[in-house]
Amino acid sequence: MEDARHPKFSGPVNITVGQGKISGVDILRMLGDALSMPGLFGGNPGFTSFTRLEVQAEGNPQGLQVNHAGVASQDFSVEGRGIIDWEQRIKIQGEFLFPQNITQKIIQRFPLAKVAKKEKGISLPFVVNGTTQDPSLQMDTRSLGSQIQQKVNQAIEKMLQGDEKDMQELLNDGRDLLRKFLRP
Repeated sequence: MEDARHPKFSGPVNITVGQGKISGVDILRMLGDALSMPGLFGGNPGFTSFTRLEVQAEGNPQGLQVNHAGVASQDFSVEGRGIIDWEQRIKIQGEFLFPQNITQKIIQRFPLAKVAKKEKGISLPFVVNGTTQDPSLQMDTRSLGSQIQQKVNQAIEKMLQGDEKDMQELLNDGRDLLRKFLRP
């Protein structure tokens, strides 16, 4: 007899949904809270609107191994991977990508977040822990620290190569970051 708490499920799971809503999960509120910027995205509707949702997973004895999960909306896009075990505990990690308007607000609040800026906007790593009923979203500071270290290494390499224009640009960027950081 199959244990209801540990279903015998295996095999691939592929879900693709066009425009819709995830009721009971307000990713924008969770993001604002995780960034210590409540209201960053406006009101808190108690749901997440999306333009596209994709999940590619595999059922196995431990749970649902999420190989790729992607959500796109007008305010962000997210990609993640991890596991949801049969006890409904979550361990997902990934990256949020924010458009330029949100990127500027985040950088104003956290000048060092500039290191996570990419061509299309800022990319911030995250982790989700907890349960399916009570998920907890947090910024992945370890991964962000690695991004900062990589940028510092690139800057040092440019300085050692001696390009005067690059060195002056780096000094100006550093001065601007310090001013923003030390500003009351």
